[in-house]
Amino acid sequence: TGGYDLIIDAPDVKAPEFNDFIKTIEQIQTELASVPGVSGSMSIPDLLRFLKGKPGREPQTLTERLMAGAINAPARNQLQLLTKFEPGLVSGFWNRDRNVMRISVMTGDLAGNQAKLDRLDAIESIGRKYSPTARTAGAEILIMFLVSSMLSDQWITFGVAVAAIVVMLTISFRSIGLALLALIPNASPILIVIGTMGWLGLKMNMATAMLASVSMGLAVDFSIHYLYRFRHELKSGRDFNAAIRQAHGTVGLAIILANLALIAGFMVLTLSDFVPTVQFGFLVTIVMLGGLTANLLILPLLLRTLRVIWPSSLGL
Repeated sequence: TGGYDLIIDAPDVKAPEFNDFIKTIEQIQTELASVPGVSGSMSIPDLLRFLKGKPGREPQTLTERLMAGAINAPARNQLQLLTKFEPGLVSGFWNRDRNVMRISVMTGDLAGNQAKLDRLDAIESIGRKYSPTARTAGAEILIMFLVSSMLSDQWITFGVAVAAIVVMLTISFRSIGLALLALIPNASPILIVIGTMGWLGLKMNMATAMLASVSMGLAVDFSIHYLYRFRHELKSGRDFNAAIRQAHGTVGLAIILANLALIAGFMVLTLSDFVPTVQFGFLVTIVMLGGLTANLLILPLLLRTLRVIWPSSLGL
């Protein structure tokens, strides 16, 4: 659950239309109740009704007794009276200096960031129906747009990360073939995990949106170590098969231990009470396991394939 603030420009309290404006606020609140995902709202009219008390109930405080005595007075007079005795209570919903009134909109949870954005648009549309300058505010709106931005940018960041990795590996190995080869065992688990999330209907959030670029940056390290060792063995005079075996027997063990250490670190995130953090830790763990398997089992097979179709890229 969360909430937004719907800000409405108000006339001066002494203006003739102020009493009608209070009724307009009530009408806005009535329409807000029909928006999917809105569980309620509160503003100045609710505050006035609450302090007037329920029929048959004796006023308990001085403010309640004063408000009960002004029960038939115009809303303007009631609000001025309440402001005099409870200024802190009123200021949360009405800023007299700036002539704005706030409607606090309580919302329930909705699945998916787009559904929340649609709800926000509906709330603003109702407000602007009565006041062209109506606008929404609140920390939850900032979070929604942050998540939306991260979701739209995730493939851009992933693409930039991949491009940067290819450039650096090409310079390091002096081989575009090896650079592209290193991407396959590391990008495949990421694409499989994200594809599975979509197939299962799991929504991306602020944490899981970073999955692709973070996992790619971590997993590609193991390919670099493996390929570097493999190239070193080739240059030292070993044949292709011996170089593969030597790389497996040396760097392979180090890759396993380093990967398990990373997995243990990310698994700690699954102990969090914050669901996006739990999901991020779990998904990165799955991707790292997939990358480990691919680097130890698929990468050697890819090297054999590259040896056949593009032997010069191996430096042979």
